[in-house]
Amino acid sequence: MLRMLTASFLLITGLLVTGDAIKTPTFTPQAMESDGTQEAVSARVDEHSPSTVIHRADAGYLKLHFDSLHLQPGAYLTVSDSSGSQARTIRGSGPQWAVSVEGDTAIIALHNGSGSATVDTLFRGYSAQEMQERAVTNICGTDQSQEIACFKATFPAEFEHSAAVAQARITFKDPADGKTKIAACTAFRIGATNRMLTNNHCLSPSTWISGDILFNYQCATCTGTELSPGTTVAVDQILTTDAGLDFTLFTVTDFVATAQYGWLNVDPSTPVKGGQIYIPQHPGGGTKKLAVLTEGDGICTVNTVYTGDMIGYECDTRKGTSGSPVVSRQSHKVIALHFAGSTEGPCMNIGTDMSVIWPKIKDYMG
Repeated sequence: MLRMLTASFLLITGLLVTGDAIKTPTFTPQAMESDGTQEAVSARVDEHSPSTVIHRADAGYLKLHFDSLHLQPGAYLTVSDSSGSQARTIRGSGPQWAVSVEGDTAIIALHNGSGSATVDTLFRGYSAQEMQERAVTNICGTDQSQEIACFKATFPAEFEHSAAVAQARITFKDPADGKTKIAACTAFRIGATNRMLTNNHCLSPSTWISGDILFNYQCATCTGTELSPGTTVAVDQILTTDAGLDFTLFTVTDFVATAQYGWLNVDPSTPVKGGQIYIPQHPGGGTKKLAVLTEGDGICTVNTVYTGDMIGYECDTRKGTSGSPVVSRQSHKVIALHFAGSTEGPCMNIGTDMSVIWPKIKDYMG
């Protein structure tokens, strides 16, 4: 299988055999290259003015960069949303990115002592509507993916296993222009220990600055907009990565807080054509959706097993689904790592077989 780097993204070329014809479809990765806008700001807290508020109308989230942080022993900062329910704690000194808070307001507060902190940059996450307008889709027919809550009664096992899947917001420096950006992708817990998997084109050690991992980022009901209570942790360490197979295995901070969401196991055998599958995902940098149905209420299946290391399927995906697990409905184990959608030829989405990824990561699984 030939994998080629073209411009600033990875193009994948494979051979698809259909009867006597051989087609060479082209695929493009499905990370959202940026899910917000960056701007310079000037905000400060200290013992004389221990709190300040930053507001950006219609923001999906706010992520702050502290260019100066000097806290005395025992002192700490919190960055929280307007309700105070999302309190991100910051300690220590030196420049750093805070974990993002959902919504259009960030409250910075100094606690338990003296010190000072200044913010020089913020990232305003796009609203849900803006994200949908920017999301490139790879839909086969009409979009059959829906909010995960819509499948709680009809596909209860798929709903339960999808809890291990999270949204990934990766802050990175774009080598093309040197600018700091945030990519929206998907990631998932793999195994019982502190291990998560996503794509290399989402989380690469050569460009990664920081990353937020949002568990249970989903609508509480099928037709509502209220979010379920969730947990946000940060990317801690990259354990191993492979640009060719397009995977990155990493750990997170505060791993104990993620235990409630369970994990997915791996099936390291070669996938079988016709096997039923589903894909929990965070398309467009938004709430969790599930792709399990195809046109006519059929079930997603493995349509093609490519020679080498990839499979093709018609489960609907969009930009932002890069890093999603392709899960067997029979075993509820991960059989492939989704990374791309077709840009020409037959309507097909594509993932890398876990049969070729597993030998690369098994020694890191703890």
